[in-house]
Amino acid sequence: MNRIWKAVIVIALGLAIVAVVGAKSKPKARSIALSPTAVAPSAPEPTPVGEATAPAAGPAPSAAARPAAPERMPVVQPPSAARDTAPQLQQPKPQPQSVNPPTPTNAPARPQAAPKPADALPSAPPPPPPPQLPQLIELGSKTCVPCKMMAPILEELRRDYGGQLEVMFYDIYERRDMAEAYQIRVIPTQVFLGGEGKEFFRHQGFYPKEDIIARFREHGITLESK
Repeated sequence: MNRIWKAVIVIALGLAIVAVVGAKSKPKARSIALSPTAVAPSAPEPTPVGEATAPAAGPAPSAAARPAAPERMPVVQPPSAARDTAPQLQQPKPQPQSVNPPTPTNAPARPQAAPKPADALPSAPPPPPPPQLPQLIELGSKTCVPCKMMAPILEELRRDYGGQLEVMFYDIYERRDMAEAYQIRVIPTQVFLGGEGKEFFRHQGFYPKEDIIARFREHGITLESK
């Protein structure tokens, strides 16, 4: 609507300018002849007889009777508002452009995806775990008679077969967890474990040293004394 009103104002100003210019372009002599204050030309005087053959020279017309030269039509510049508005009406309407909204500075940064690792070369298989030693576990007590008789035998096994056999003793009154794990009902109880850590035999009561060595040999475990 603002542009339509501007166009109407420009057209009205143009019509007013044309009317003013047309009124100023009429001959000035016409306005002088119609004016009541204009001086009428004087009547010609009688010519003498001797001068009858000569053409009578009429009196020089007065300056007032001469038609005035038309004035130069002034060049009227349109108002600045009309000059500035008219080109805008002819210019094509600018097309809207899509502008990406600016990213706020306080916006949290997007988490970046972790880089994918490059294809790793096939690694060498881990070395096998060192083989476990056979184990002899006795679960008993420090006060029972058979357990006291087994104590020196366990010491000899540790001394003679160290590095080939692990010998351990647990007091079930101090290590009730071990008694529950191996489900001990009678003490002493000797549990025989192979190199893979699995139980393959158990005995209840006093057990001589020679029988212990023979039991390991039956399972394929040969113990050599130092």
